[in-house]
Amino acid sequence: MSFHERVGKFIIDDKMFSSHLTLYEFAHTVQYCIYFLCLVGALQYVWY
Repeated sequence: MSFHERVGKFIIDDKMFSSHLTLYEFAHTVQYCIYFLCLVGALQYVWY
């Protein structure tokens, strides 16, 4: 598992275990994780 996958999993697991999380907030968390992973992928593509 890569560093970025661990970070994403940590963020999602942390959110899922917080009892006050709503479905709306969870959807936004997933959306931001996808944006973050896309940005990381784009940066790696540029760097290499």
